Amino acid sequence: MPATIAENLADYAAELSYDDLDERTIEDAKDRLVDSIATAYAGLDEQPVQAVREYAQRSSAERTATVIGGGEGSLERATLANGSAIRYLDWNDTYLSLEPGHPSDNFGALLTVADAYESSGEELLTATALAYEVQTRLCDAASLRKNGWDHVNYGLASASLGAGKLMGLSTDELADAVRLAINGHAAMRQARTGELTEWKGMAFGNADRNAVVAAELAKAGINGPKPIFEGEFGVFNQLTGEFELDVEEFGGRGGDFKLPRTYIKRYPVEYHAQAAVNCALDMLEEQDLEWTDIEKIENETYEAAVSIIADEEKWDPQTRETADHSMPYCIARAFIDGEMTIEQFDLEKVKADDVRELMDVMEVVERDEYTEAYGESFPHRMVVHTTEKAYECEMTYPRGHPDNPLTEEQLAGKFADGTREHLSEAERDAALDALLSVDEMDDVSELLPIV
Repeated sequence: MPATIAENLADYAAELSYDDLDERTIEDAKDRLVDSIATAYAGLDEQPVQAVREYAQRSSAERTATVIGGGEGSLERATLANGSAIRYLDWNDTYLSLEPGHPSDNFGALLTVADAYESSGEELLTATALAYEVQTRLCDAASLRKNGWDHVNYGLASASLGAGKLMGLSTDELADAVRLAINGHAAMRQARTGELTEWKGMAFGNADRNAVVAAELAKAGINGPKPIFEGEFGVFNQLTGEFELDVEEFGGRGGDFKLPRTYIKRYPVEYHAQAAVNCALDMLEEQDLEWTDIEKIENETYEAAVSIIADEEKWDPQTRETADHSMPYCIARAFIDGEMTIEQFDLEKVKADDVRELMDVMEVVERDEYTEAYGESFPHRMVVHTTEKAYECEMTYPRGHPDNPLTEEQLAGKFADGTREHLSEAERDAALDALLSVDEMDDVSELLPIV
């Protein structure tokens, strides 16, 4: 009988070693780690993140882990807290294919397990490349969204394999970790539909937690239902439809690693709005333009952007979670404030009249050729009409995309922006140095107390 997908993924995970990683994947993995710690610190003051961090620190266990920002808790609760902090402000990295995803969400599991199990930096980076590879390859293989299921379901596989590898699971145990994680925790897309709540930013942290528990159960000898992908009521028949996944094409075998093809976000907004915000801020910088002179804003983009961040609810956001997933809001607020930081999503700004005034003269439509280009590029065209003239901007790759990457200085600037409220300049410099030299660490449990 041919090996199942879970068995093939487990075999790949077990065999992958640090020596398989090329220099770019290693360096980009460290950049994603820096980016993730920046976004985690930026989210620490959000009430739901504070609540889940307090929840984590109320726990006790034989094996504890560090909670980002201070304190510690049980491995499972610390994983939930760290994953939620990294994701909450929607500022961490992205990968868009048949299914969208945010691969650095896996750090909620990877960093926490590496801390608890005193893994080396090389082991952490290997698990990082592994988790990124599994999640992005699954995103390439089939859509969850179109069937009403959430993208975090692929994270159940990637995080359980990455966490399981750090725990030292055998090949058979890794396969069981995937089965256990997926079978009991399929997440619905409702978390990202309509008026969004706190759970949108916590759903992958929850998947991280479930993946870690699944890995622990597999390590303890619990077998998961099989075959989890191909079975009568498995992933194919319940979530995605049938697809093929050839691990011989994965990084370290026949293909290149996918991690360097993921996208770092320059702005704390949903990825489909990155190019639009780029255009708005570039226009303000390059043109003599005042938002009060704007009479109309025309936007052409691809189908996914229209359906995900320009649907009906996004034209009257009432929460931060909806506002950062609203293309109209992000464009209007960028023009009004002349910047796009986490402060642009304070509730007073979200509900302000000025932003609705500008949204009322805006349109967002699909352009067929942009939809056809989606995945390879993420184009956006904006035309702003004022009382005097029209201004135009077209962007193919937002800043932070692999084909328009952030510079080292821009990434360091994002790290400073994200950590400024919690770390002094000296602490930020020490943390950044530690993160960028993580591959030299023998024990990653020394890392999180520094950052």
